[in-house]
Amino acid sequence: MLWLEIEDEKKQINGTKPVETGKVEIPKIEIPKFKISRDEWIAIGSLSAFAFIWMLFIAPFLMTSNWFLSLIPPIQYFLYNFGVMIFTFVVLGTPLSYTLKHHVDIKGVIRGGLTSWLFVSFVIDTFEPPYIIGPDGRMLIINMESLVGTSPDYTLHWIYTTLFPGIKDAFVNLPFSGSCSLLFLMIYLFSPIFAVVIMAFILKPGMLRKLLLK
Repeated sequence: MLWLEIEDEKKQINGTKPVETGKVEIPKIEIPKFKISRDEWIAIGSLSAFAFIWMLFIAPFLMTSNWFLSLIPPIQYFLYNFGVMIFTFVVLGTPLSYTLKHHVDIKGVIRGGLTSWLFVSFVIDTFEPPYIIGPDGRMLIINMESLVGTSPDYTLHWIYTTLFPGIKDAFVNLPFSGSCSLLFLMIYLFSPIFAVVIMAFILKPGMLRKLLLK
């Protein structure tokens, strides 16, 4: 605590009664220091440089490559977004690591960056139009040259239809909107929920360990 010393004497103010003064207590606010080692600065700087090189040189090359367009959607998604993913790790993972632990370490940056990427890509970007599939299950975007294969919802569409081929013909009757494609619900409703659950386990790995032990 800091103490502000005020002279302990009686003073006459405008003919009023003497005012006795004493000690005024001022709380001390402690601000956590930004702790990061030299090696961690080098690692973060190297990751940032690598991300910029990928986004400036490799991603534009992939956009016009027939080889890239022939790949399956999950690989297209990973390769095209790899630079942005690494950049997200640095830009969002670093402050998140500092917020949670009051210091920055590579493990915390990776953990924070991965959860941030899941939220940005599989929650926000998935909800963001245009959609690749309609509520009736019909594909809305089929031209692969539009780089639709690099989107999270198209990647999810490929995964679900590959693992569960019959899901394309499955429909659910909803109370207010009527019949809706189960595949549409899996991509745009349940997948973001799954992403949030995975984020919670990444940030708090002890939660998953406790569930498995039970």
